[in-house]
Amino acid sequence: MRKFLFRLGLVFFILLIAGGVVIFNVTKNSRGQVYPNPNSLPKSPDTSTPKPPPDPATTGANPANWKQYADKKYGFSLLYPPDWQLLDQPNVSGIEIQKINSQGLGMSISVRELENPQNLSAEDFAKAQVYPRDNGVKDPPQKVAVASTTGFKLQYLPPGLLLDLYLPYKPIKILNVFAGGSFDSTQKQNLDYFNQVVGQILSTLKVMR
Repeated sequence: MRKFLFRLGLVFFILLIAGGVVIFNVTKNSRGQVYPNPNSLPKSPDTSTPKPPPDPATTGANPANWKQYADKKYGFSLLYPPDWQLLDQPNVSGIEIQKINSQGLGMSISVRELENPQNLSAEDFAKAQVYPRDNGVKDPPQKVAVASTTGFKLQYLPPGLLLDLYLPYKPIKILNVFAGGSFDSTQKQNLDYFNQVVGQILSTLKVMR
């Protein structure tokens, strides 16, 4: 009986030692395992929505592909970008074209004749249209060469205006080029584009006397 108990105790002791070795090794392996750096793992494919292509209103302009507007009634012609819209305004003595970008912001430029009953020079007419600054100061119009003649543009413009220009035209008439738009501080790129286009449209303007 004693031998049996001794053998049973010995077997139990051996099993206990063997189990402890196994548990020790498992614990050691789990604690000593080296995990890869998450930054070194291959990145999964980007499934996010791709960014839209650049807005055409920020990619520049090529006057060689522009449309032409010519009107003998008002005596002037010009070129304008093909993606701009020519507005139908039969009651306006001139034309207006506009461009609205994908953000809903844009601008328009109009060329129209204004009544000049006192037959003022383009410079004096422009002086009468000057916008005063907040402090009341009025900047004199700036002389510029446009359409083979000399025009006068206002130097200070309220927010939203890009150009207000006056050109000699017909007797008791003045030709006005007016550009304005809706912009905010985050749309500088579009604003730069519109300034560029206004200048290019202006360079194609021809007055037929």
